[in-house]
Amino acid sequence: MTISIRAFLKKMLDKHLMRLGVGFSYERIIFKQKMVLANVAICHLKTGNTVISVDSLGISYNSFINLLCGKKQIRINFINFTVSLKQIANNPITISNLFSCISIHKDKIEIFTRIRNVSIVDIDITANFSNIKDKPECFVSIDSISLNDFKKIFMTNLSSNFIKSIYDDTGITVSAYYIHDQNKHYNSFNALIRNYETLKIQPQDIILSKETLIKCLSQRNHLGINYLDYVKIPTLLKGVIIMTEDPTYALHSGISRVALGMTIRENIKKRQLKVGGSTIDQQLIKNALLSEERTLYRKVEEAILTLLMVNYYHVDKKDILEVYLNMIEFGPNIYGIEDASQYYFSKPCRMISPIEALVLAYIIPRPLPFHKALLEKTDTLRENLYLHLLRFFYSLQIKGIANIQQESLYKLDCIQFSPRFGTLFFIKPKFRDIKKIIIHCTGTKKGDRISREQIKKWHLERGFEDIGYHYIIGQDGNVQIGRPLHLVGAHCYGQNDDSIGIAYVGGLDESGNPCNTLNDLQKESLLQLCEKLKRQFQDLTIHGHNEFSNKQCPCFDVQNWLLKELNNVSSTKIIKR
Repeated sequence: MTISIRAFLKKMLDKHLMRLGVGFSYERIIFKQKMVLANVAICHLKTGNTVISVDSLGISYNSFINLLCGKKQIRINFINFTVSLKQIANNPITISNLFSCISIHKDKIEIFTRIRNVSIVDIDITANFSNIKDKPECFVSIDSISLNDFKKIFMTNLSSNFIKSIYDDTGITVSAYYIHDQNKHYNSFNALIRNYETLKIQPQDIILSKETLIKCLSQRNHLGINYLDYVKIPTLLKGVIIMTEDPTYALHSGISRVALGMTIRENIKKRQLKVGGSTIDQQLIKNALLSEERTLYRKVEEAILTLLMVNYYHVDKKDILEVYLNMIEFGPNIYGIEDASQYYFSKPCRMISPIEALVLAYIIPRPLPFHKALLEKTDTLRENLYLHLLRFFYSLQIKGIANIQQESLYKLDCIQFSPRFGTLFFIKPKFRDIKKIIIHCTGTKKGDRISREQIKKWHLERGFEDIGYHYIIGQDGNVQIGRPLHLVGAHCYGQNDDSIGIAYVGGLDESGNPCNTLNDLQKESLLQLCEKLKRQFQDLTIHGHNEFSNKQCPCFDVQNWLLKELNNVSSTKIIKR
């Protein structure tokens, strides 16, 4: 059986392009030494179960491929690629003089793209993508694009009168870099936008300010009747809503690199595009200035306005949070935290409890469905709301926002709402059957002050979903909550399902050798914690990690330590109870 080189090339390209849902055809292929010249056509794009014809998108093509085969790589150069995208704007955008180089190495694929000569505006885009095993890297850079360039491209799709009214010809540089690492929970998208200081947006009397945002929201009837100034909003509510909606609020300049990175990670993991990662700043801009449509145009416009608000107009983060907390939708015609507190709990927000604050935070992503479900007391709400409280209660303690004891939350059976809603009784998931406590050490040197966050980072890098221990006892005897008790830990292979993991900071001497470094404060805290857990869960037995694995952790014999070394009433009670 023989096969022509032309047929083989087409078969190989079809095989790889098919994975992307892209059809391939060619008019002619010319071989010249190690170079292949070809006229290539993309037949169709496949999205889900829908096949989009190229003609409907208005894409024209005239491409030449140079295929260079060497010992270590195959290099493909695409030259002179023209695309007319009629559906982006009324005036079609034509991209010409596109140079793309695909290098296929033994352990990675690198794609380098440079785009020049875009109709309407000239944009020079550099993109580089490489796939090294399980760590895809992506780098994109736009050397110079102005606000006017963006407006020319998307003018027919802009929804904000504010951005339609301003203009500036100054070019800014945008670069972004992302690495996807399956072993890291928090992947960040490192983006850099330079030259804000060179912008001179006109007209100067059109200002994106706190007053502008309030005026726009008021015109849209999107503000609470009882507007609260920043100083009158309880610290508890500020903390809870930032924690649930935008944990990096104080660290980012409008767009969260961590949230965007995690969104990209999920897109890669699920192999589908998913809109997400919006910050408090972006949510405020969307509700004050933009439409509700879910389109790429609106997301780009939202990002530009958000970055201008924070970095060019310098709206204070406290002012942004103040306006946001007064415009959040909580139900039909219910806006702002004060109105929501009165409506759902018949009390001012300054009297809200930590649990009630978590309930208000639960409403934010789903105000109208929540209102309907609460009126009907649906089983879905009764179960999901309790799971929400379990998820976030220990974060309140860790971040110092509020103090909620695990025991009190596990015993919580209902939430008392205002008279119009009455009492909502929870449907609780079956609590796991806990039978034992397993004691660990962190495997760190005596005197090293290791934080809970450092331990969590280690565990995330090992592929855990969260910190593996349920409790950590610091060198000062302070007990910190790790993973919530209702969740299975990740601390002792084969024993996690029915156990509680407790780790004390230490376990190595100054030379790094295994050693019992428990100090008196840690001993006392460990005993009190074990006794407390024995009261909460009956018939618990206490063990060391070394009883279940070929490890020295926790670097002492737990049974002998409890019965002999301490020799006090508490330890005897713990063992015999």
